Amino acid sequence: MRPSHVIELPHHALRFPPTFTQAEREVVLLVLEGLSNAEIAARRGRSERTVANQIAALLEKADVYTRGELLAACAPPQPVAPGSWATLLEGRWRLAAVPRSDALRFVAREHPLNLSDGERTALEAVAQGAPNKQIAPVLGLGLRAAGRRVECAVEKLGVPRLYLPLLRALSSFSCPHPVEAHAA
Repeated sequence: MRPSHVIELPHHALRFPPTFTQAEREVVLLVLEGLSNAEIAARRGRSERTVANQIAALLEKADVYTRGELLAACAPPQPVAPGSWATLLEGRWRLAAVPRSDALRFVAREHPLNLSDGERTALEAVAQGAPNKQIAPVLGLGLRAAGRRVECAVEKLGVPRLYLPLLRALSSFSCPHPVEAHAA
C-alpha cells in the first residue's frame, strides 16, 4: 500500500472578505464544491444568468479574475498543510479532490507523476492565477501548445485547475518537509 496524506479545508476555516453577504458566502461554498453556474443555479433556485452575475460581483469584490483565485482569496491566513505545494511540484504525489458538504479534502497518494520542468512551471503559474496567455511566453510556447502543456500537467497532478490556487494558498514554501496533514 502506497503512503497517502489528507489535506482538509473545513468550510468554517474559510475567511471571507467582510463585504461578502451570507448569500455570497453560500455561492463561494458551491464554487468550492466545483459546481458549474448551471448547477449552482439549480441548487439555489436562481437563473444561470443571476448566478453568473453573482460570481462576477464576487470576483470584483475580492479583486480577482478567476474562480480559483476567488477560492484562494478565501483561504485561511495560516497554512493548513505546510510544504505540501512544494512537495506536489516534486512530482511524487497524485491528488484527488473530494468536495463534501462541510469541507474540501485533497487526498494525496504517492505516485510518480514524471512531471517535466515545463509542466512544473505551468502548474506553478496556474497556481498563481496566470491564464494560458501569460504562461505561453514563460514556457516559450505558442498559446495552444501552452494550453496543452497546462492541461497535461493538471491531468497528471489529478485535481481540477480550479483548486490549484487554493491548494497553493493552503501551503507554505518555507517548509521543505513532505505533505503534512492528518493521516488518512
